[in-house]
Amino acid sequence: MTTDKFCEQFLHPLVLTAFTGVPFNDIYRGNFEGLRGPELAKLLPLRARLSPTLVGHLFLPNHFSRRQNRTQEVADQAKTHSLSRNSLMALIRTLKNFIEGLKPGWKTGTAWTDYETCNTYSPKDQQTKADFVRRFVVDCRPARIWDIGCNTGRYAQICLEAGASHAIGLETDFQTLNQAFHGADDAELAFTPIYQDLRNLSPGVGWNNLERAGMARRIGRRHDAFLALAVLHHVSLGGNVPLDFCVAQLFEFAENGVIEFIPFDDPMVRELVALRTDLVTGWNEENLKVSLAKANAVVDEEVALENGRRLIRVSKAA
Repeated sequence: MTTDKFCEQFLHPLVLTAFTGVPFNDIYRGNFEGLRGPELAKLLPLRARLSPTLVGHLFLPNHFSRRQNRTQEVADQAKTHSLSRNSLMALIRTLKNFIEGLKPGWKTGTAWTDYETCNTYSPKDQQTKADFVRRFVVDCRPARIWDIGCNTGRYAQICLEAGASHAIGLETDFQTLNQAFHGADDAELAFTPIYQDLRNLSPGVGWNNLERAGMARRIGRRHDAFLALAVLHHVSLGGNVPLDFCVAQLFEFAENGVIEFIPFDDPMVRELVALRTDLVTGWNEENLKVSLAKANAVVDEEVALENGRRLIRVSKAA
């Protein structure tokens, strides 16, 4: 990999988030080659120009690239001004230390960064939910499981402790995703959290859309089970996606799973549709079960929580 490619695909996205607090994921998805230097330079604050590393790897290269075509000149200089091994290793160490020191430049948290401790679940409900998921994994014995809307990865960890070999989490909140990644890394869990939105799955990119497979294609390599805990209302009510479509999409991930259904009188749902009174009709458990039937799925077990939410174990009908 050339220095330019390393900077565009690794250094620049990290620098963007560190200096601006803007997640790089959607920008990176728009260009699978990465984030070009001239584009990044326009987005960074003035203080970024005080970094010797960025001066050497971003701002000076941008300055010279604005000059007329210097291809032959650069090629001639490369032949006569090569770095010694010691100089090259010193450059790599400096860059490595700089990258290790980068931290996300977030000023405040999001609605989801403290959700594990600030939510509507009583201690009893939390235990019931954890036991339900654990029992599902023990009974289903999935080697691989999707945790859709994984938050910080608490339930993915429960799945792994109950016997799953590998968990993949999907999450839309970048800060929460960062917590999930570091938690999994620190605990050495077989858990891979990924930035992904069910309403806008990553498409295939590159030559003929095949160089990097889209999420739908990767989902096609089915896992053994899925968790969709408190997810459907965000996709359906928040994203204006018909419930039938949401349920059918879940079974693209696996044929067995756990759905947590949030009733309309739940505070989170009320807040979500505060200005959308037209969504009141139709959001109920009866219609969820109709959607399950349309997807040729059945309810295997159901448990009601004290806060009114329901845990539903589902599977494709034989």
